[in-house]
Amino acid sequence: MRSVFLYLLILTALSSWTPIDFYVSSKGNDTNPGTKEKPFSSLHKAQSISQSKNKSGEK
Repeated sequence: MRSVFLYLLILTALSSWTPIDFYVSSKGNDTNPGTKEKPFSSLHKAQSISQSKNKSGEK
């Protein structure tokens, strides 16, 4: 019974995690949304946005 609970707990935690992709290009702009078509220009901007989304729980 304990192993079933642990399995369900792990499964729930993993299913709530969704990766977010941000794109960075030397031809991008940090005012862009970080998509493939409109990438950021700096890794710092991508990191900053990623951290703010992680703290707020956004997906």
